[in-house]
Amino acid sequence: MTFPRLVAGRGFTLIELLVVVAIIGLLGSIVLTSLASSRQKARDARRAQEIHSVQNALEDYFTANHAYPTIRNVSCSSLKGSLAPDTLSNLVTCSGAGLSTYYTSAAAPHDPLCTAGTCQPGQADYQYAYELDSNGNVKGYGIKIQFEVFTPIGSASTICRVGADTAFPAAWSSYPNCW
Repeated sequence: MTFPRLVAGRGFTLIELLVVVAIIGLLGSIVLTSLASSRQKARDARRAQEIHSVQNALEDYFTANHAYPTIRNVSCSSLKGSLAPDTLSNLVTCSGAGLSTYYTSAAAPHDPLCTAGTCQPGQADYQYAYELDSNGNVKGYGIKIQFEVFTPIGSASTICRVGADTAFPAAWSSYPNCW
């Protein structure tokens, strides 16, 4: 019995196959890394959009009522007082604060990495604080946001603040303005 001879040059060597597998693995890791970065940027875009929507609602409220909404003396017991940061979603969902008329989104604003009041490690939900004038009216508000990738110009911090009339708690003084 005779066996057919293998023709030289047909097929791949083990080394060639390992090189191809290594190249495919390298390309796969590059794609997964860029996908994770895209997800972070998308969550940052959502954060910015939600904060802009809340700011617009606050300004609409101010235009109609000549003051920003107060969360003092309302039925929402979880809300804190002046310059004591509270979650922004509490302000929006509390009917006694009056902002729900102007904020028309179906869901209360929450950081994308926070669900059911629990945030992933290293992440915080949006914080809201306000300042009263001598007559007890709200003269300004502040909102603190934590981004994943976005940093304000001239800053290395991913935590920043927005507001009106610089009503920021002292603990927020080190954070730059977002925009």
